Amino acid sequence: SLAERGKRCIRFFSETAKEGEHLMVVSHGSFFGYLIRAALGIELPETFCWQVDNCCVTRVIYRKDAIPKLSVANFVGHLYDTGDEIPKL
Repeated sequence: SLAERGKRCIRFFSETAKEGEHLMVVSHGSFFGYLIRAALGIELPETFCWQVDNCCVTRVIYRKDAIPKLSVANFVGHLYDTGDEIPKL
């Protein structure tokens, strides 16, 4: 299932990433919801729709010994001449 595939992806990232390493994951919007559910460890019904704009940035701070933190969601300020930047870590 797509939910299981999302969990396998997150498990792979967490097992292979080095401490302090930053990963960038690019996904189609339809699969994004499954990735974010797995990254945050939340169970949602298959019918739950996650808002994903084209070229958006979502950041999850994911540490092995901590609860994952959604720090930026669906950020699109970088697409427009607004001067907005993705918040720094």
